[in-house]
Amino acid sequence: MTFTKASALSIGLVGAFAIGVWTGPSLTQSFTSATTTQVAQVDQAPAVDGPQPAARVARAVAPPAPQNPFDTAMAASDPSVQRHAQSLLNDGANVQLASEGFRDAELFVSVAYAARNTEIPFVLLKHRVLTEGRTLSDAIRVSKPELDAMREMDRARTEARSVIARLGN
Repeated sequence: MTFTKASALSIGLVGAFAIGVWTGPSLTQSFTSATTTQVAQVDQAPAVDGPQPAARVARAVAPPAPQNPFDTAMAASDPSVQRHAQSLLNDGANVQLASEGFRDAELFVSVAYAARNTEIPFVLLKHRVLTEGRTLSDAIRVSKPELDAMREMDRARTEARSVIARLGN
């Protein structure tokens, strides 16, 4: 291949890349707006008396979430939850500080039970679950690979759910 042919090929590839970078956002934006317009048209379809035509596209509606019998509205900052968690954490631990960041009491108490059962520091599990976004089983697996992380997570979650159910009544 001669120098001229190689140069022309290189310039052509760079030019094609530049055109793609230049036009990509506008193509993506126009595709997104076209999709949004189509969805809006389906949402605003007029009501039809009687049976609906078969060609009409129905809106996707998420099914309702299944009801969890253990689902509680208890917060991790609830005094009864914190009194119980105090018995799980090390002596002198600040329970209010330990409960900060948890979305509900079940997760907080599950992490506390997992820390006690596996002898992994609570602060380490809390960091891995809340800050790193890991699941409890993944946090246990990373901290102590020799343990059966799923079994330990299930054990901690079962204990936490029974405690939360008892505290909620």
